[in-house]
Amino acid sequence: MADRSYLYVYYLFEGAWQGWAHTQNFSEIRLKCMQTLLATKGWDLFDVQLLLDIPLIPRTNDGWLYRERRQLNFASTKKFNKVDGISFDTESGQVQFSFQPVTLKSGEAMFDSNDVIEVFQRGLTSCFFTLNQPDNNFHAHPFQEMLYYPSSLLYTQYCATLLHTDYLLKMFTSGTEVCAKPPFEMRPISGSFFERLPVHLQQKLKPLHDRERNFSFGRAHRFWIEADEVIYERKLVGNQIQYRVDDVRLRVRKHLLIRDAEGKLVDDEEANESEEEKCSAESQFAKAFTDHYDETGSYFPELLRLKELLKLSALYIFARSRYEHLKAPVNPYPIQCHLAELRTKIDYPQTTDEQIDRYYNMALSKSDISSWNISSYEEQSARSMIRSKLEEVDQNIIGDAVVSICSQAHIPISSIARLYVKAWLDYQLGGTEKLARFIANGLTARDYALMGPIEQLKIRVSENEEKYDRMKHADDTCNWVPAVFLNKTGSGMHVYGGVNLQLKLTEGQVPINSMSSRYDAADIFAGQTNVSSTGPRNQQEYQTMKHNLSVAAASSSGSCQGDLPNEGTSIGSRSSVGASSGNGNGRKAPYDVGNLTGKESNDSNNDVSNFVGGSYTIVTPINKVTLYRLYGGKAGKVGQYWTLEEREGNWGTRHDLALLDEWNSVKFSTKIDIPEGVYFIVGRVAAQKGALGGSFQAFIPSRYLTPLFPTSSRRLYHHPTSEHTCGEQHRDEIAVYGSQYFI
Repeated sequence: MADRSYLYVYYLFEGAWQGWAHTQNFSEIRLKCMQTLLATKGWDLFDVQLLLDIPLIPRTNDGWLYRERRQLNFASTKKFNKVDGISFDTESGQVQFSFQPVTLKSGEAMFDSNDVIEVFQRGLTSCFFTLNQPDNNFHAHPFQEMLYYPSSLLYTQYCATLLHTDYLLKMFTSGTEVCAKPPFEMRPISGSFFERLPVHLQQKLKPLHDRERNFSFGRAHRFWIEADEVIYERKLVGNQIQYRVDDVRLRVRKHLLIRDAEGKLVDDEEANESEEEKCSAESQFAKAFTDHYDETGSYFPELLRLKELLKLSALYIFARSRYEHLKAPVNPYPIQCHLAELRTKIDYPQTTDEQIDRYYNMALSKSDISSWNISSYEEQSARSMIRSKLEEVDQNIIGDAVVSICSQAHIPISSIARLYVKAWLDYQLGGTEKLARFIANGLTARDYALMGPIEQLKIRVSENEEKYDRMKHADDTCNWVPAVFLNKTGSGMHVYGGVNLQLKLTEGQVPINSMSSRYDAADIFAGQTNVSSTGPRNQQEYQTMKHNLSVAAASSSGSCQGDLPNEGTSIGSRSSVGASSGNGNGRKAPYDVGNLTGKESNDSNNDVSNFVGGSYTIVTPINKVTLYRLYGGKAGKVGQYWTLEEREGNWGTRHDLALLDEWNSVKFSTKIDIPEGVYFIVGRVAAQKGALGGSFQAFIPSRYLTPLFPTSSRRLYHHPTSEHTCGEQHRDEIAVYGSQYFI
């Protein structure tokens, strides 16, 4: 039977939140509930932190938003303030962007080259994001789950921006700020980031429960950010097809929610149309935020960043449309119709008996000579001369037509082209159709050549076939963030919503932006960095960053300042710990690093010196910590070296941990529980004999090993008759007793 103990913890939290479980400490039971529910998904608090604590959004070391305004942090050196347009060269195919650069006059960075690459290579056009209730049966769920469209938003700076702008809007409406670091404490926005705003904006955007109207608890509202249409202008300037986009207006919308028969939150359409609701505090807030969106964005630049991301999507649409136009084979039928009409206007051929007679008679008339006075020989000579001149004219007509057609069709002048043109001029059967196909093939080949610069950018050229109404999370990584609700016991208020950046293009006139500059698209795409401003970009980076967070938590208390206690708190499947740096240099988390002097190392073997650079962190657990060990051969079950997480005994692990066959055959695995107070050392293992090392190892100095693990204080939960290998499910578990050995 499945473990349902999490239900007990959840209902305790619901009681504390709604005010009927008065004996429960709200912060403590909230944290416990978050941990318990995360565990049902195989996640922990570090997974949540990866979503919230990102470099793009500046935060204090404790994970709170700054009280004063800060610029967004971008990893790329190619940063820009505004999107202006895109152009395509009809002769070379070159693609150029028109962006407003970052200067003291034009403003700070709102997007970078990584954003451009993400939008174009992932095909991000209309993007939708929402934070929903994870479980309809848990009305007080401490988390909300992020869902989005399209699925290619996963692991992008675009998606992270949608999350953080939606999250910011929720914090505005509820008056509650959530810390981005475990245990995700809450505090009022007054006295924190709300102070960025001038007084007049603070009055207009004050939280819902601070407004004059008596606030109705227990209601759920949906607030979301929605984009107006994007005005664009298309011009042909010389050999440049230019597209430019205007600034776009963003609005804040709201709806009152009710639960349907299945317990799902849906729009209360009837109530939303009532006069009472139109005059409600929620409606007033949405209108004020809309009216002052740009001004508010000047203090919270992530709000203005949404505009530039949407305009980048418009540029992508233009590029994809250009690519599709060039890729499509040219239809010869319209060309055939044009050739047929054009042929009727060309006086060809000139070399006909009728024309020869006409020019012969004109010559006689002009010379006032009667045909009776011309000998047969003279007549034949004159007619022969006229024929020769007319044949020359015909050849010139053919030649001019060949040059004109080949030039416009970008076809090399050749004898083949001349044959097709002559057949068309001579009204040969099928001549017009054949010339039309010849021209169409030439134009198609030319278009294919012009596709090259666009193809080199590796943009997504196919439309996304996902449906707008199927927002989802695209993989099995954590998509939960702490729910933002009124930090007032018994309020029962939740805020839902999202961001709707549906691209609605309308052609019109766009004002000239004199501060924009042109950038070669190939150079922009070459500027992609290996560092993300918004967390992991793939599963591998996700696991690496999560591992780093767990190690960071092993060197700090893991608590946020403000209303939080200063002692460590159990975090997810690991534990937060207190740390001291020994001879450290006073650096902040994730590591207090010091150079080993020998006093903190094993004096006989000096094993600690095997860490990279001789740098280490002394970790003193506040709660129980589990360490893991791979061993075999000369390496015993109880030794000095351990790892912070369970590892497979494969080649990659051996390489990362610098484990050598002659010392450690890595046949077995075990784990150990370190009680709170007993310290160990953490550092990156140094390379040796071709093994690169670099992974984190935990080291227990040998002089503490014997008293810490006496024979009488060690027992095996699983004790087979023979050793078992790393691949088996069972593991030896060594329980450490004896708090008398606290260091």
